[in-house]
Amino acid sequence: MGFDGIYQKAKIKLNGKQIAEQMNGYTGFFVDLTEHMIRGKTNRLRVTVDNTQVPNSRWYTGSGIYRDVTLYAGNRLHIRPKGIEVCTVDEKKAEFEIYICVEGMSEEDKEKISFEFKILDMDNGAQHFQILDKRWTDNVYMVRMKQESAQEWSSETPVCYMLEAKMKKDNAADVQTTRYGLRKLAWDPENGLSVNGAETKLRGACIHHDNGILGAKEYEEAELRRVRILKECGYNAVRMAHNEPSEALLDACDRLGMYVMAEFSDVWKVAKNPYDYSLYFREHAEQDLSAMIQKCKRHPSVVMYSIGNEVYDTKWTDSICTCEKLAHVIRSIDDTRPVTMGFNILGALSPPKNKEIPQAKESEKDVVDPRRKGKESSLVSSKLMNTVVMYLPKIMQLVKPKVLEKNTAPLFDSLDIVGLNYGTHLYGIHEINPDRLIVNTETFPSQIGKTWRVTEKTKYVVGDFMWTGWDHLGECGVGVVEYGKTSRRLNKPYPCIAGGVGSVNLVGEIEAQGWYTKAVFGMLDRPYIGVRPLPHAGEKRKMSNWRGTDAVNSWAWGKQYYGRQAKVEIYSSGYQVELIQNGKSLGRSLLKECKAEFDVPYEAGELEAVSYDEQGTELGRSCLKSAGDQSRLTLRTEKQQIPSGEIVYVFAELTDEHGIRKGNEDTEVVFTVNGDGELLATGSGSPWAEYPYTGNKAKTWYGTAAAVIRAKKKGTVKITAAAGDMKAAEIILSVV
Repeated sequence: MGFDGIYQKAKIKLNGKQIAEQMNGYTGFFVDLTEHMIRGKTNRLRVTVDNTQVPNSRWYTGSGIYRDVTLYAGNRLHIRPKGIEVCTVDEKKAEFEIYICVEGMSEEDKEKISFEFKILDMDNGAQHFQILDKRWTDNVYMVRMKQESAQEWSSETPVCYMLEAKMKKDNAADVQTTRYGLRKLAWDPENGLSVNGAETKLRGACIHHDNGILGAKEYEEAELRRVRILKECGYNAVRMAHNEPSEALLDACDRLGMYVMAEFSDVWKVAKNPYDYSLYFREHAEQDLSAMIQKCKRHPSVVMYSIGNEVYDTKWTDSICTCEKLAHVIRSIDDTRPVTMGFNILGALSPPKNKEIPQAKESEKDVVDPRRKGKESSLVSSKLMNTVVMYLPKIMQLVKPKVLEKNTAPLFDSLDIVGLNYGTHLYGIHEINPDRLIVNTETFPSQIGKTWRVTEKTKYVVGDFMWTGWDHLGECGVGVVEYGKTSRRLNKPYPCIAGGVGSVNLVGEIEAQGWYTKAVFGMLDRPYIGVRPLPHAGEKRKMSNWRGTDAVNSWAWGKQYYGRQAKVEIYSSGYQVELIQNGKSLGRSLLKECKAEFDVPYEAGELEAVSYDEQGTELGRSCLKSAGDQSRLTLRTEKQQIPSGEIVYVFAELTDEHGIRKGNEDTEVVFTVNGDGELLATGSGSPWAEYPYTGNKAKTWYGTAAAVIRAKKKGTVKITAAAGDMKAAEIILSVV
């Protein structure tokens, strides 16, 4: 039986006897039930989860069985579940090796086993191939093949194939299929990272594991949707911050073409929270990391492994041994991908101590009340840390390349690529040590215009991962903008429940940050117009470096703001932009880091932006219009037909009679679902959640609220949305 993720401290019992456990809430694992089954009788499998010891994470984890569970049934002699690996030998000649792990096999069986193979493209078209070599090594059968007319896999051309392996012995057979792509990596300081021989820069987004208003529970369609939307922002890579990625995410990245940095853990031996994975790291890290690599190596989308994120252990010399050990575990299983680590550069301000890492005061046997209050509350945050983080960019500038290389060289020597969190000013370590290859494992959204420009032109920097690409639950308010006299603070109180960061919000809407990032990547065809919220015009704005802008793509703020001075931001991949208001040009402005700003008096009508290249040739134009007086509720959906069992997002919007969304008339919306569908969640892109996501109500945010519906069976689903005294809106979807 396979479990892709249980949060956390899971124990598996069969007929009252414990047969397995898994402490890490993100690690996928297999449990063999065979020897514990009672034949001819009813067998009872029990999974218990203990997530009472909190805090155990820096973000929202969810709880329980939140990823797929699969029961495998078959003969004693079988191919191990997910036991087929395809390794590219030569992507140009389409030569590859298949490794098939067989379980329940004796030496006598080996002589009688035969294999048959079939290869299909993703349209089920048969592919021709030759078998060049085949042999047994212990219980692994290796076959070398050459596929005719095969295409390479990359982010730009995510061509996948399906391999079917049929193992036969006497009259019994076992069949298993696996998706693969032909892809080869190379990396070195002179040429950076190459995919299939072509230099590749990773335009990366850090993402967390939750699905916004759906919580931690995973849905295949949600992961496909996430990858599709991130690609629309211009990203070609994701870093799983800061835990093992799921099979569903990796499958989506394989199918749609998204490179993956698979990250192991946010902690090693030193805790960041009292009851986090540090309590189990010493005993379980090697087996958990091995399980992650065994899973990830089957996916062409995975191009890099990270062994940790900003671990506090680097203050002690013991971290050098830990780093070497983890890197060795990875390379012993898969040496075809580079190893990195997200390094907190503040740890380099002083050399590591040659002392024993202090033991945690907490124990995995502690009894904790997760609802405790007061000073012992799990929700209390550090004022000191908040203050440090506020001034993080200035503090980090204190770290210089010579200091970094001197104090961390033994740690970096175990890595193929040095990962720097917020350390783009430290590229000089390559000049000190030319063997250093670098990746920006985290950078600020507010500085993407600077960091990407340097990354793009520097050979030995393989990419940039902005924190974050998609907003997530937990780390409440680190990117939330506040206005007026409210004191500046990093963490925000309830009902703020999300980070308020990212190019994409909690319901999958691309925000101004996403379009700006796309412009920086040189991929924005038309200029984007963003307007800072008119209700806060003239107020002091408090914004952390994890939020690049608070602009909204709207010119519909209402009559009450006529005459106010609007701050308009225009993003473009061009050279200069022109802003036109109601047919009158307000002038042209050169783009600085793909951005230009205008001060515009707010009035009814139209704003139009035009982008130009250096020769003055028009590249594209876009416009925003003010809204009419009448307000109505409308519904839109991302797809009209839903396959049975899948999910769909439906958006309720406050618009005028022409469909222009209003940015300043937020109200409560009540959703009703009738027919062959189930309402899973309601909410909005706002980090402030005034209603539970599991209910049927949501408050719009800049004019929009969302509902997620799962189709049950073939038929129709009717979704109705009601708000105040406006006419209810409805939409009917087909379930196929």
